[in-house]
Amino acid sequence: MHAEQKRMTWLYYAIMCLVAIAPLILLGLYARSKFDALFERYVLSYVLSNMSEDDKKKIYAQFVAQSPGIYEAIPEPLVGRLLQQNIRNEHYRAEVVSNNAGMRSTRPYERKRPDRYRILCLGDSVVFGMAGREEDRLGDQIQEILRALGTKVNGKEIEVYSIGVPGWTTLNEATYLSSRLSDYDPDLVLVVMFPNDITDSIGVSGTGQMTFAFSPECRTDGSGVFANVWPSRFGVVTSGNLLQDDLGPESRSRWEKAFASWKRLEDLLNENGKKMILGLIDWDPLFTELSKAFYERSKMTSPFILTNNFENALPHDYHPDRAGHRIIALHYLHTLARLGWLPLNADSLEPLDSRLNAAITHPPSPEKIRALKSEKIAKFLDEEIDFDRMSERNVMAILGGIYPYKMPGDSKVRCSGSLKSGFLLKRNESASRVVIEIEVPSYVELYPFKLEATLDGSRVVELILDSQHSGGRHQLKANMPKPHGKESAVEIVLRTDSYWTTIDDPVMRSYVLISARQE
Repeated sequence: MHAEQKRMTWLYYAIMCLVAIAPLILLGLYARSKFDALFERYVLSYVLSNMSEDDKKKIYAQFVAQSPGIYEAIPEPLVGRLLQQNIRNEHYRAEVVSNNAGMRSTRPYERKRPDRYRILCLGDSVVFGMAGREEDRLGDQIQEILRALGTKVNGKEIEVYSIGVPGWTTLNEATYLSSRLSDYDPDLVLVVMFPNDITDSIGVSGTGQMTFAFSPECRTDGSGVFANVWPSRFGVVTSGNLLQDDLGPESRSRWEKAFASWKRLEDLLNENGKKMILGLIDWDPLFTELSKAFYERSKMTSPFILTNNFENALPHDYHPDRAGHRIIALHYLHTLARLGWLPLNADSLEPLDSRLNAAITHPPSPEKIRALKSEKIAKFLDEEIDFDRMSERNVMAILGGIYPYKMPGDSKVRCSGSLKSGFLLKRNESASRVVIEIEVPSYVELYPFKLEATLDGSRVVELILDSQHSGGRHQLKANMPKPHGKESAVEIVLRTDSYWTTIDDPVMRSYVLISARQE
């Protein structure tokens, strides 16, 4: 009896300790997530803004040396990269295992068997399951749910492959699958589009890391990558710039290419009696409205759903956690049940999240698009930019091809243009021209030097310098183009074939940007 009382006493104290400690653990996890956010927003931003270029290079080199690379460049410019095949690594606090197809999966890729019905989930880091467990991904959960229900198609067992690589663009995703349709032979494709997929392809460094120093796309623009993550180069920690917001021809051309690639994939599938659902993670109101508009312009006919993981994100990353992936997975399954594309009773599924819209068509709203664009322009664009003293707003206006650089003998970090560089200004309705001031270094390899400026896609002026003796400061003055409709932004793109680079830094630099103004 004494021993029994002793055990009960210990059990009582153990329970009391657990009750006391559990809130502290939960509080610690909550504080950790808040600390990470504050650290990224303020501390990291301050350090990046005040660190010398040499120190940045040293830290980057140390980071690369200690970080396992998982990517492999491939000779397919509009796909760019896959995962390295058959690796096991830790990436963003999660174990990543790749298969023989260069995709994240512990299951090897095999050609489709006659007794299988194959579903492919196609996308970027969401489909990949960034920073989370492989089995938590929406594709894995779709297969888990269907098999638990015993769902088969004409007696065929359903298998689901997840085809996604972090940082892939819409063009990468659609091109990858379109050129491998015969090999994958999917019966159904579930596209998961994320609101940052309108950008240039990203390169791979020699250590298997993603790099924004160049793009594998076939073009003559050298390292002038246009990507929506540029602000970090200038010490601004933010979600991205305005490249994806359709404020000029550069953005518009990427939207058109993206949806042309989806349309081609849709046509190839339909010609072979296969089906596709286009889904978009509905996080960014303007991206969502633009997706509706370009979907309509491309004349796509596949069901189009707007989905969301809502607040269900990983504690150490913004990507969906298991619950978030499940909400998205169930949205696709409920849609398939309503369409009758799978022998699936919606009543047998967990309910669709009440915050989601079950619609499969979404007409665009031109009025809403105009209002959202005007809001972005007012929030982030200025009528002029002093490139030696850029604000966070100015950094957000950079579309690509502009690199921070410290000239020899100069203590100031300058903005160096590349073979193709672009930025945005808020349109001054009373201005008649744009004045761009640049400085051309005296490096012999730059000459003869020719620089061409376009405003809103129209070539307006060029600068030609015969020799290094004519270098130094110069102005390009271009007449202001008429706005397209009610657009209130001006897109400036500078192109040249002249560049110089260094032995230890392969970025292709050309001239130094001083200022841009309207008068």
